[in-house]
Amino acid sequence: MEVGPTALEGEDITDANAATPQNGVGFVVNVDFSSKGSDAFGKLSATAACATGDANRIAMVLDGTSISSPSVNVPCGGNISNSTEISGDFSQTEASDRRR
Repeated sequence: MEVGPTALEGEDITDANAATPQNGVGFVVNVDFSSKGSDAFGKLSATAACATGDANRIAMVLDGTSISSPSVNVPCGGNISNSTEISGDFSQTEASDRRR
């Protein structure tokens, strides 16, 4: 998968925590954005929401390594802002590592 240009930096994220999802299976990472980060992620997720294939995914890159690339699960025309939940059958260790 090809990764596009950087849309957010670390300072655009105000908090990230490993948590158990509502269905209680595996772990997720809950991410909160700054105002600037929320705007940027909202635009990024709106574009991805209307895309198909790999363009429907948002790559999370840490120190030059893609650590996750979840699909955007909102209807076309929608977006994600303020916070998001990243899921992917993570173990507790994997979810904790992804919140760095």
